[in-house]
Amino acid sequence: MPPSGKGRRRGQRSRAKRDRVRAGRPPSPPQGPERSPELLYRIAVHEAGHAVIRHQLQMGILERITIDGPEGGSVRWRIDVQDEPLEFMLELELWTLLTGRAAEEMMLGDCAVHRDGGTDSALAAANDIAFRMETVLGFGRKWPLLYRPATDRATLYAIDPELAEHVHGRLRSAYAGAKLMVRKQEEAIRYLADVLMNHRILEGPMLATALEEVERRALKWLGK
Repeated sequence: MPPSGKGRRRGQRSRAKRDRVRAGRPPSPPQGPERSPELLYRIAVHEAGHAVIRHQLQMGILERITIDGPEGGSVRWRIDVQDEPLEFMLELELWTLLTGRAAEEMMLGDCAVHRDGGTDSALAAANDIAFRMETVLGFGRKWPLLYRPATDRATLYAIDPELAEHVHGRLRSAYAGAKLMVRKQEEAIRYLADVLMNHRILEGPMLATALEEVERRALKWLGK
């Protein structure tokens, strides 16, 4: 008895998965709703913004950029040399975390929700750093020597609205810096977004080649 259509489809998917593994490519992620070209380009602009600015500020070595992950895009990097954990270094990290959002706003005219507003988003990471700078890292604008760890930030913000204003002030300042850098590096960001639209994933030699062109198109931070 010939296999049913359902069985044939399962077999075809299994063979396709084995073929991808043999070819050195990871199996495709579980399929959800297909992303529209507009959404893919927004993700590409967002991740290109993160990647170009992180690369230009030398805030880590880029290893992988994708716009095709199960939950959207991501940038992976490594740190080979640990710098002094000074306040301005944390401020630069805030900039790089907010450049994806800044790239969307400046190049597409608005911002979208990323990772459903979860704790693994770049915005959440920026909020975490800004909060810790004000409460436990010794950089607080009001009480820099007071150590104030908190697991319930919403409650702490409610009883100390001045703390909320200081944290938001850091984020607002960092976002202004991120927008300035996006304005300077828009050509490089647009180029990398286009490459990501063509390849979906950049790593290894392909990423190195793309970053060489990013360097050629980028305005040096201390230059123009």
